[in-house]
Amino acid sequence: DVIPGNDLKKWCLIANANASDRFKTDIQIIIILISISRERTSLLLLQHSMIKTNPDFCIKITGKGGHGAQPHLCVDALEVGTQVVAALQRIVSRHIDPIEPAVVTVASFHAGTAFNITPAEALMSGTTRTFNAEIWKSWRDRIDRVVRGVCESMGAGYELNFSWGYPPTVNDARMAQVVRRCAVRVVGEERVVVPDLSMGGEDISFFLERAPGCYYCIGVGRAGAAPLHNARFDFREDLMQLGVETHCRVALDLLGEPLTVGVGIMVAHNPLHGSGRADFPHPALASGNNAKPPQGIGVIDTNGR
Repeated sequence: DVIPGNDLKKWCLIANANASDRFKTDIQIIIILISISRERTSLLLLQHSMIKTNPDFCIKITGKGGHGAQPHLCVDALEVGTQVVAALQRIVSRHIDPIEPAVVTVASFHAGTAFNITPAEALMSGTTRTFNAEIWKSWRDRIDRVVRGVCESMGAGYELNFSWGYPPTVNDARMAQVVRRCAVRVVGEERVVVPDLSMGGEDISFFLERAPGCYYCIGVGRAGAAPLHNARFDFREDLMQLGVETHCRVALDLLGEPLTVGVGIMVAHNPLHGSGRADFPHPALASGNNAKPPQGIGVIDTNGR
């Protein structure tokens, strides 16, 4: 079934709670994500471990509304909110060891309805990131202490809703080696690399807690491409076939048949192999005739056949 993105975390939590011990041993998980951070667009990125955690928070500041010309009769929730945003940034710059990667981002802020009305409420939301487990455990208390201090000093109230986010995304070492071995067959040794750690969050971490798996990326960027989560985001769709081929090779490798059946996944325009079928050892795929592939093996033709 297709699971809407906003429901995936809830679904993972339910699956994690109900999973049996069999799920831990009989299932392997392979996940692929596109990456546009590399202009060498055919580069396949292998992630041995990725992010720590990504808790998020929502803050509601409650003040006292009134006329914009009478600020002394109001408690300006917008002004209080701006002070909160500034103070939250000092958690990282002044309270966390500078050798520990950490992020506090306030990504939305909403207050006010008209040019001459002092707003009674301000709403903001954001996220935190870290690789350090102790810092992760401290995020809620750190944020609450900052917000409480600012609001009390300015006569406002507040509500803090905090979500702990996703657990770490850590690949199984054996599965990472399987993916690496298959990726080298697809793109070559020099194009399979371990990128820098990322502060991004991944809900697939719930599955990787329950079963061995590997999460990796395929580089599909281009020069001047907009980043992820950008309205002008774009990528080279023609390179997606590299991920499909890698996935299929991994499946065959795990089945114990890495070279004898179905290795000819891409039958046209692999940008690293060129067109044609020279890389496909199985006779049904390499002969160029109309022979049928082995049962259960699919052939993808990028010309649309």
